[in-house]
Order: sequence, then structure tokens, then C-alpha cells
Amino acid sequence: MNQSSLNNPINEIFTQFTNNLRSDLGLKSIDWPNDRILHYVIPPLLLELHAYRQHDKLRGNTPEQRFDEFQRISSDLEFLEQFKCENRDILDRIASDNERLSAFTKTIASALSRDWPTLLAKGFVSDPKPIVPTEITAVGDWHNSEPAARLTIAGTSIFCKGHPSSNSSMVRAVWDAITGGASEALLPITWEESFRTKDRTWSREVRRQPLSSPHEAEAYYTRIGQLLFLAYLMQISDLHYENVIPHGGYPVLVDFETVGSIQLLPAEAPTLAAIFIIERLANSVLLTGMLPLGVLNRDGTDVSAIAAEELRNEVRVLRNVATDIMHFERHIDITQITDHLPFVRTQPEGNEIPIRYEQYTPSIINGFSAAYNAYLINSSEVANAVSEWAETSSTRVLVRNTREYAAVRQAMESHRFKGRTNAVLEHMRRSRASLPRPLVDSECESLQAGFIPSFHCEFTSKNVVDESGRTVTTLKATPYRMLMNHMEHLSAADRGRQVHLITFALDGIKQMQAHRWSNTSYRINTVQRSRSASVEAAVERLAKQIKKAMVSCQDGSVSWESLTVDDKDYLTIRPLSDGIYDGVQGVQYALRQTFAPVTANSLNDNASCSAYVGPVSPLLAEHSPIVDLQERIDNDAVYDVLGGSAGIILSKRHAQDPAEVKMIDALARHLVNSRNTAADVLQWPLGEKSRLNNASFAHGNAGIGTSLLVAGVKTGHQEYTELGLEALATDERLRMENGLWRDLRIQEKHTPSPFWCHG
Repeated sequence: MNQSSLNNPINEIFTQFTNNLRSDLGLKSIDWPNDRILHYVIPPLLLELHAYRQHDKLRGNTPEQRFDEFQRISSDLEFLEQFKCENRDILDRIASDNERLSAFTKTIASALSRDWPTLLAKGFVSDPKPIVPTEITAVGDWHNSEPAARLTIAGTSIFCKGHPSSNSSMVRAVWDAITGGASEALLPITWEESFRTKDRTWSREVRRQPLSSPHEAEAYYTRIGQLLFLAYLMQISDLHYENVIPHGGYPVLVDFETVGSIQLLPAEAPTLAAIFIIERLANSVLLTGMLPLGVLNRDGTDVSAIAAEELRNEVRVLRNVATDIMHFERHIDITQITDHLPFVRTQPEGNEIPIRYEQYTPSIINGFSAAYNAYLINSSEVANAVSEWAETSSTRVLVRNTREYAAVRQAMESHRFKGRTNAVLEHMRRSRASLPRPLVDSECESLQAGFIPSFHCEFTSKNVVDESGRTVTTLKATPYRMLMNHMEHLSAADRGRQVHLITFALDGIKQMQAHRWSNTSYRINTVQRSRSASVEAAVERLAKQIKKAMVSCQDGSVSWESLTVDDKDYLTIRPLSDGIYDGVQGVQYALRQTFAPVTANSLNDNASCSAYVGPVSPLLAEHSPIVDLQERIDNDAVYDVLGGSAGIILSKRHAQDPAEVKMIDALARHLVNSRNTAADVLQWPLGEKSRLNNASFAHGNAGIGTSLLVAGVKTGHQEYTELGLEALATDERLRMENGLWRDLRIQEKHTPSPFWCHG
């Protein structure tokens, strides 16, 4: 159930309408305040408001007066009845959510009363007789059963979760087995207090507490390193910032539902080398989610348990509130997050001073390595500990990112897709066509009922089940067997590899991003003056290093692990693609090696029409006749240097063949015809975004303009030259005095940028 409110406070509008609706549906005001009801009903109310305005049905001389008139109209009971007739789906959703919340509260209260004696015996509560909680709050996502609950009782908080399992007990037993065999001292770890009953898991709240002094930070981050190894050993995934609580000098993990994480589908890639890299990364320390480096297609900002700094979420914000032009705008909401970091206070009740990890990477690595060494000494005892708890443990199977489910639900509930729920769900089905049909059917059923889908697998079973207990797919091996296989392959060599990944994730990326060139012309001159034997030797060393990192497989394919960056500078690690720009072909070209053939199954109708990106790019760069560009020109909707027609023109800038010059002419004509003539400033489309905010050669007008200049020279058409010069001039609006370019891609963060994708 979605209980979130609108992003900006609007408690003072439509109050009589919401009062009428609350009374009509029999809702309690304490559970359904004005802003919560408006979360459901504001979109259709805005449509009505705009319709009244367009038909001149609102009296008043100002936007505020006309809104007051509409608000008066909406207060009438006749308006409510009409609204109910036209928006039955919304009212049904409100009624369903209200019923669900009421049932949830009663269920948790009943479980509390039933388990009170055990809670008393465990010291979770102190009163001999059950006390009615002052508050019962849903925590986390609503699944088909229910979310976790936070109960406030006599000033203290405890948590209640469904799906009772022994995951926490298993992890603690494993840690005890590790420390029992340690040849070097490991720092003690504090755990969340919890116990399980027949159908519940109860836990005591872990309170955030400051370090007694900054000197404790070294021990704190050593413990983080120990927990990082424990998470890697037990294949615990999705340990994000909200799953670690700083409790004095102890980081406390509070979520073990993904112990023994499994990959539901086998890795897919065009070559064995790429598949090998995907599988190696998927089983690495990066799986834990504790490090600031994503694997493959990370969704969104860094939310890691160690390094997260801020959240960037696209939200809808109401503009011009309380006027007849009130409307939604999409807005990037940036929230600073520090609750997961150790902290000190200058005074007992003073401000918190968070202590980030940057100075303590050696401590993290020392903790990780020490725990790894201890495991290698006593691995048999660790295996026994896993076996002891396997029968009563389970793992949550993560099929899709929760953000993806949330986006589907938002679309299903929006006015834009009203009456087209099946089309939304069909789009979701196509996005992961290889998933088992029963599993996707279960996803759709949950989403239609207003839930976030959830799947589990008992540790000693192969059956993946949904919340109702139905088997939706069957694994080739049990999570227990897969976890044991993972443990059996750990070694001193693997320890070195994981330490290398940790070091790169924590220090390497920061070093890469630390350089800010404020005087680019000086930088270029410096490079030109330093052409010498030392530079050539450095290049040769770099080439050897690249060759050493190459992965080769029996099918003749090669690949590398590659750090890639998206248009908002988020970093992920993945195998290289096929292309020239960010792929195997480009590396082999730089190393002066023979080009491996592009895989035939990559050359499909949907392959990127680009000279630099994607599987077709090496063919274009070699002027291969295999690809018929003429058929692809009109379908190009990317246009820029990396992904579209502009790049193909540049790749053919030395062409002498009349047929290729004719092709340049056709590509340039496509660019001329595709420009946005309605815009105030010259630009080309970039999906739903504005390319005008990309001041770059890669994606912006600088690259497109340069390609048009090339086309003008090759074809002799002055029109191309003039348009190219006009395109180049548009970037000047973002140039700053220090030689960088103002970055407007993120609305709330207009910082200068020196990156390839902007600047």
C-alpha cells in the first residue's frame, strides 16, 4: 500500500472536499488526513480544475480568485457524487488500502498480545500485562501478506516481521565459528536482538549512538570490513545505507533476508568471455551492496552501506498551488543522508558530526582480510554452522528492483494510463521476457492488488514461491547447495581479488574523480611538450597492464571488466561491449591487435546505428558493406556523435568514394530535417530530455555541429556549414570563465562539469 504523501505540503486546499469524501467512505481522520487523501485524488481534481478554466466556468479576475471559486464548487456534495462516478477506481483503491491498514493493525496487535509472555521473558517489554501500543507503523514495502511493523510501547520500539526464519541465527553462528578459528584477534560485533515464534520474528530497535571519541572510528570501520566479509561469505545482497545502524563503535546489520542470494536467470551475453565476467562480478564482494560501485545496470544513485552520500529521486511537485494554473512538474529531489555513518557530538545534545570512510579504507581492508583469513583456517566449522540452521532459513529472491515495481504501480494508477492497466503490465512482461511465465503472472496479480511482489525460497528447497505459497519456478540447486559451493571456492587468491575490488571501489574511483581541470588550454600544452621516451614507456606499461587484465575463453572471445558512466555520472562495472567507443573493438584497436569478428546475433534490426557504440560500430568504422546504412538513416532518433548520424558522418570524414559522399549528404540532410524548429535555441531531440543542457561533443550540439561542418566541406552545401556553426554557438551559453561548462542536466545542482558526457 502506498502511504506516501505529495512532495510539498498542501494541507490547506480542498479541505471541504476531503472532509466530504472521508465522511462518505467512513474513513478515520487520524489515519486519513487531508494530504493523504489528496495523494489519491489530486490528479483528477486538477483535470477538473483545468477543464473548468478552459470553459470559462470560473469567476474571478486572478488565478487565486478563480481557484477559490473552483474550491467552493468542489465543496458541494453534488460535485462529490459526480467525482465518485467518474473515479470509481480511485475510491476502490482508497477503500482497499483502508481495509488493509485496519486488518494489518489488528493482526499486529493480536500477535503482540499472544507473544507478550515471550517478549517479557526476553526483556523486550517490562510490564507483566499486555499494553496497547501507542503507535503501530508499517515499515518497508507492502507485499501480499504485510510489511514489517514498528510498535511503540511505553516509549520503546520493537519490530515485528512475518516470514519467520533463522537467517539471523545462522549468520551469528557462522561468525562465532569464524572467530573460534581466528589466528589473529577479530573485533567483537554487536547484533540486533531478535527471536522467532511460530509465524513472527520480533526484534528490538537498535538505536543510533555516537562514538565516544573520533579515535573510535578506526575500530568502527575495521568492524565494517569484518561485516563486509561476512556478507560476502554468506552472499547477502542489497545491504544499503538503511540496513546499517551506527551503535557507538559498532555498525549493526539489521536485515538478513537475502542470505544466500541467488541469480534467478543465467547470465546472458554474446560471448563466453562476457558471461564469465558477469558471473564473476555477480558473485563478488560487490554483490553485497555495501560498496559504492554497481554491477551491470545499477539503478540510480549510490545507496551503499559504506559510502552513500545523497539520494536523487524524481518526484512530482505541485507548482502554483492554490491557483487555477496549479500543475505537476517533475523535479529531482536531492536528500543528504548520514544516518548510516558513525558520528560524534561535541556536546551531549549537540549537533552530529558524521565521520566518512575516506580516511579509513585501510581499516576496512584490514577487517575484511582478517575475517577472510580466519574463515580459511576454520572453514569446516563454518560449513557446519550453515548446515545446522539451513532447515529453518530462507532467502528472499529478488526478481526486479523495487523501483521498477513502483514505477509500474505509478503508471497503473495514473490518469494517463487509466483503463490501460493490461498494457502497462504487458510492457513489464516484455522487459524480462525470459522470466518464467508463472512468476510474471504472480507479479501482475500482486501489482493489480496494490502490492509489491515478493518471492522466497526455503534454504533446502528448489521451489521459489510467492506470498501465497504458490511455486512460481524451480531452481537447479537449493540455496543451501549454492552457498556451500560459493564457500568452497574461497581462497587466498580470491581474497586478493576481492581486496582489489574493495580498494578500487573505495579509493580508485575517488582518485579518478579528483582531477578538475580549470585551464584546459594549459593542460593541452603540457601534454604536447611532454612527448618523450618516458611517456612512451608509460604507454607501453599501460598496454601490458591492459593485456594482463584480459579475459579469454575457449570460443575465442575476449573481454575486460569495464567501468562505465551514464549521463548523470553514475558508475557501474560490467564486461566491455562490442563497440569502438566503449567496447572490445576499441581496446584491440588501441593495442594494435587483430579485430575479432562481431558476433552475428548482434547484427539485428535493432542494433544501434552508430559509428562508435554498439555491435555495428566496428563495421561502420571499417566502411563495411555488410550494413546497409541507407535503410537505417530514417530510423535514427539519437542524432549525436556517439549514438547517431553525426558520428557516422565523422567516421567517414576522409571518404573520397562518391557513394560515401552521397551517404554523408543523406545523413546530414537527416540532421537538418530532424532539428527542433519550434525551440527557441537550435537543438535536436534527446528522448524526453533537453539536449540543450548537454554541452558536449559526445551528446550535444558541439558534436552534431562539427559533423555538419564536415558534411558541408565534403558535399559543398553551404546550408550544412551554416547550421553547423549555429549548433556550435549554442554551447557558448554554458561556458564559464574558468574554462568549464555549467551543468544544467540536474536541475537542482548547477555545478561546473569537466566530464566527457558534459563539458
